[in-house]
Amino acid sequence: MWDKSRISEFFAWWKFELVNCLPKPWQGRFNTQPAILVFSKQLDQNWQLARVRGDKREAERALEIAEPAAVRRIVGVLETLNDQSAERRVLALSGDKVLRKRLSFRQEIEPNLRAALALEMDKHTPFKAEQVYFDWLVVKRDLVQRMITVEFAVVPRAILDEQLQILQGAGLSVDAVDSSPSRGNVMPERCSGFNFLPSDRRNSEGDPQSRLRWILGFALAGLVWFSMWQSLEARQVALAHLQARTQKGQDEALKVAKSAQALRNSLAAANFLVEKRRTEPEVVKVLLELTQLIPDDTYIERMTFTGRTVAIFGQSASAEKLISLLENARYVSEPQFQGGMQPDPGTGKERFSLQMTLRDEVIVAEKSRGSGTADKSRGSGTA
Repeated sequence: MWDKSRISEFFAWWKFELVNCLPKPWQGRFNTQPAILVFSKQLDQNWQLARVRGDKREAERALEIAEPAAVRRIVGVLETLNDQSAERRVLALSGDKVLRKRLSFRQEIEPNLRAALALEMDKHTPFKAEQVYFDWLVVKRDLVQRMITVEFAVVPRAILDEQLQILQGAGLSVDAVDSSPSRGNVMPERCSGFNFLPSDRRNSEGDPQSRLRWILGFALAGLVWFSMWQSLEARQVALAHLQARTQKGQDEALKVAKSAQALRNSLAAANFLVEKRRTEPEVVKVLLELTQLIPDDTYIERMTFTGRTVAIFGQSASAEKLISLLENARYVSEPQFQGGMQPDPGTGKERFSLQMTLRDEVIVAEKSRGSGTADKSRGSGTA
């Protein structure tokens, strides 16, 4: 009923007038009509499907209605032609299946026009209201006489129900049923504007009151927005300046933070080798001490330094004495065997594996004394 109301007519007129105020190149964008799919049954009982936009037929296909899969495939192709979805599906009845007539009524009857037409049905048609589907269009308004002229159209229920059942059997549904101005095997370029589809089967028509509330709500929101636009624009400008200043400060702070981090990284890299050298033992001193402490009847096959751990692998005439000898070492501590001692048949000596720990405090103290002495010598030379 929305499309028959005075409000719908007003908005249609309003849109037309607003579009005509636009430059010519822009008018075509707003006057573009949506594409619809039009189904029609011909006199030879064949079915046709056309994609129509306004008065232009964009594509047309014949349908083998007995093959639902093929029909749905064709419908899918035409429905998304050129990547633009069709807005509605319309069943167009041939003009010879529809009875049309013009009637006049008092303007006050318009809100109850459906009931009035149902009462007048048997006076103006050979049918009763329950035998037909009907619809109407207001084609003229006489504001002086307060009269409206209505184009009234009816279609027998049996005819429409049969065609709807055929489409339903092929897995298809329609949003509207209209009348083609043409008769016979002529595919309609346009429809008349009726919709004979029963109200309980219509999918695309919403609640008129709900739609009216939405329109009024949007109109109110538009007026509020327009009244606040000036102040909001000024606030936006001030906000943009503030954001620019804040962003500039953040960028400068980020540059300072990056510079500080780069300086810290440089200092860490410069101190890394110095700290490493200060805490790492001098291997020559450790080797010298071990050479002095280990007796001549012992020889070393392999020695490894792993972090703070020193491991010795070798053979000795008396390996068990090595522990007591190494306990007096200055640079290593905690000597202990790893595994048991095994005699070597070739040399007659005991094969052993010994592990010790470097004394960190002795190494650091010696290096600190050495560094202090060097600095003192350099200072005396300068004086």
